[in-house]
Amino acid sequence: MKLFWLGMAALLSVWLQSPDQTDPQVEDDDTVAVFKASYLFKFATSNDWPADAKTGPFKVGIFGNSSVYENFLNKFATHAVGSQVVEVEEITSANFDEFYHMIYVDRAMSSEFKKVIDSVGDAHTLVVADDKSFINSGACISFVVVDNATKYIINSEAAQKKGITFGSTIILWSVSE
Repeated sequence: MKLFWLGMAALLSVWLQSPDQTDPQVEDDDTVAVFKASYLFKFATSNDWPADAKTGPFKVGIFGNSSVYENFLNKFATHAVGSQVVEVEEITSANFDEFYHMIYVDRAMSSEFKKVIDSVGDAHTLVVADDKSFINSGACISFVVVDNATKYIINSEAAQKKGITFGSTIILWSVSE
């Protein structure tokens, strides 16, 4: 019994000494960034791009979220999409001339979304938004929160216009608006 109380005292001591160790919101944001980076890689590997987009590196642009960029870079930059080596860049401006296979636009950059769509033009670019309001404004995929979990919705018509075919896994795992 004495051992039990010593253990309880030790746990209480640790708990009392670290009340402000981290901001819970930061932990939640980091966890969400990990999930989003993982989803982005799954989108890259589970969808099909036209033949002319299957040469050179597979370029991913992350706009507006350094945590998603860092997670993607650290976990997936050494991987490949088919025979294409993955290259990930943190985009700092909505106006760009470079081709990306996939671009993620964070909620923080919502005011720049139309500029991103204009910069992409007719290219075979899968645009992934972090704001479901853009699913009908050019985004092919948009992240949503369902029951406190990060999920996504798809816009097959937008992807089809870009020449991108959603894989069966991507369709199966998507949720309805």
